[in-house]
Amino acid sequence: MRKLVVSMIVWLPSLGAMAQIPYFAGTVGDGKLYGYTSLKCRPGINHQETYSTFQYGLGSEWAAGIDLYTGLGCSH
Repeated sequence: MRKLVVSMIVWLPSLGAMAQIPYFAGTVGDGKLYGYTSLKCRPGINHQETYSTFQYGLGSEWAAGIDLYTGLGCSH
């Protein structure tokens, strides 16, 4: 009985730890398009950055996409 209680105490927190993985999300979905873009401006150093990504779902487990990053006007 004591081994069972100790096992449960060790095993139960691991269920919550498995839920904390942030980067393994599902695909966008069959026939759906996902797009994201961001613009970062830094006026004090005259620097602009853009990031864009587009993904298209190819079935329930596959997606194709493109990422684009640009950095403009960097002066140090």
